[in-house]
Amino acid sequence: GEEAVAKALARTAEIARTHGARAVWSGGGIGSTAIDFGCGVGRLARALAGRFASVYCVDHSTAHLGLAARSIQGREASRLHYVATSQAGAEIINEAADFVLSLLSLQHMVPQLQVAALEHLCDALRV
Repeated sequence: GEEAVAKALARTAEIARTHGARAVWSGGGIGSTAIDFGCGVGRLARALAGRFASVYCVDHSTAHLGLAARSIQGREASRLHYVATSQAGAEIINEAADFVLSLLSLQHMVPQLQVAALEHLCDALRV
């Protein structure tokens, strides 16, 4: 999880630099919000919690959310918020996020749900 998150953050910062933007999480991310869409058992959520003050762990499987909540302990656990959602993620969160990460989730959705999920995730991003 740690390697995947570091790689995603580095690539996002590279894209931001290319387009003349500044990545708000470049200083380690503390003080900002992230969404782990399709968090499963929390592999990426744990790594995100080391970099962001709040991480919304979003999954349609309440069983997976329960496993994630039980497996993540310590300081990181207090930064995590678990959100059970429909597969398209319409109920993600009500506040803006600085970073959204989804690995190995969208590919398992039918195209119509992929589009809906991406729209909801884009709406959640702070601009």
